[in-house]
Amino acid sequence: MTNRITLISFFIFGIVSENFAQSGGPPMLTDDPGTVHQGNWEINTSINKKISKFHEFEAPLIDINYGYNKRTQLKLEMPYVFSNKASSKLTRTTGNPLLGIKFRFIGGDSGFVSVAAYPQVSIAIHKNERSEWKLPIEIEKKIGKFVLGDEIGFLNEESGNFFFDGFLAGLKFTDRFEIMGEIYLIATASSLHLDHTMLNLGMRYELNAKIAALCSLGTEVQHAEKEERKNFFSFTGIQWAF
Repeated sequence: MTNRITLISFFIFGIVSENFAQSGGPPMLTDDPGTVHQGNWEINTSINKKISKFHEFEAPLIDINYGYNKRTQLKLEMPYVFSNKASSKLTRTTGNPLLGIKFRFIGGDSGFVSVAAYPQVSIAIHKNERSEWKLPIEIEKKIGKFVLGDEIGFLNEESGNFFFDGFLAGLKFTDRFEIMGEIYLIATASSLHLDHTMLNLGMRYELNAKIAALCSLGTEVQHAEKEERKNFFSFTGIQWAF
């Protein structure tokens, strides 16, 4: 019951707070409502690691984004996965491609809150798998050097249906360097039982106008009884904008 009350409180706060926003997207779990400028590209290349009872690496993860118009962004993401989950030996395979379209229906150009919808689908390309999808809403608000945010939505996976909510705060020390922290919650949709709580810290450093270095380190502090705890996960990559 405590888990349910806590989760519902977080959801309500995320929806009603006009001052809430985020500096999300890679390298964080929580995404943001910002879209790539019309006609421009943003490509994130990264190596990601997950350690539980097993080890899993995405090496690399390619995340391609294109600004279709002023408020719409198209996305294609695909990882190459190394894992020892199926056996004691390290196996490798192409991960399922993820397609998405982000529509920013409230802009933040005037300094007010920004809001976007970002439906995404992961297309199963291997036997004994099925496609998965999620429907998030992202909110952001900048307050001086701080960026605060929330991402809330519904997730359909092979293991069931879930609600998720990510809270993120960022601080820009300089025009080039930013640090971020987040808490990310996942709950079973049918019962609102809180299954996963993850903490994550990250940073962005702009090397120049077109290239930025990205990094984050996180851990799972609470997990479902039938699943392995993610003791450690990380994101290390480069963002290219052109």
